[in-house]
Amino acid sequence: MTEKISKLISVFIFLFLAACAGLERPSFSGMDKKAYCLNKTASALVAICDRKYYYYDRNNNIEVLKKGDSYAIFKNVTEPTGSGYAPNRYVPSKHHGNGTFVTEVTGWAAAQNEIDKLLPKKQIIEDFKTEEEIEEEVEQEMRENSTSIDEAKTTCLDLGFKEGTEKFGECVLQLTK
Repeated sequence: MTEKISKLISVFIFLFLAACAGLERPSFSGMDKKAYCLNKTASALVAICDRKYYYYDRNNNIEVLKKGDSYAIFKNVTEPTGSGYAPNRYVPSKHHGNGTFVTEVTGWAAAQNEIDKLLPKKQIIEDFKTEEEIEEEVEQEMRENSTSIDEAKTTCLDLGFKEGTEKFGECVLQLTK
């Protein structure tokens, strides 16, 4: 009799788990983290969102959750999963935080590749100039400044200031501003 009950319990557990596996709703890029986590929690005894974050980049607001070899990547995260509730990443937490789901990948290398795509690109200078062009611009600006200083000195002399005095220096300074 106990053998029949044992088999019956095994069948019941199998059917229950099979039914739960079908409960997972589709996840799509752009959905918020809470919706993603609710979708994942419906079909798992321990879901990907039930742990503290695996990786969190506070500077770029990127979070990665991990379950097995599966990694879920989120952007725009200011409050990571499990923050304030779980003392470490292995303690279950129902606090999902915030953020936007990007993708789910298999393997850490694939996750790092997705993270790299989210990092800000280095700014590209639209009007790229060669070193020679930059040096020419600097020299031109120095010539223009030199000319304006010479003109200011001439003007100050014409106004009656004596070269080398403090008042002459103040006059030149005022005219070159």
